[in-house]
Amino acid sequence: MKPLGFIAALAALASAVPQPLQYSSEAPSSDRLSKRATLCGPQEYLETFWFLVKNGISEAAPDDGSQCITVVGQFDSLLRWSTSFTWSGASSTPRSY
Repeated sequence: MKPLGFIAALAALASAVPQPLQYSSEAPSSDRLSKRATLCGPQEYLETFWFLVKNGISEAAPDDGSQCITVVGQFDSLLRWSTSFTWSGASSTPRSY
């Protein structure tokens, strides 16, 4: 391969490599949650610009426990969330997915 051909191929490869996301100090309003959201109901969900967050707790045995998901915040394509739950009954009984 000629040196110029190699340099051209290398430049083409470098331009094809995914670049890290660039974050600004201010995200567009459609990409940011204005406040926390807590999902505790069966099949409750929250849609954001980038994500669909579901509380997948089963309705079959609501007396056996509870589960809540808290979406703490979103910045661009990053989502911060937490979950809390309590279970009772047989460990083999599915309650969430």
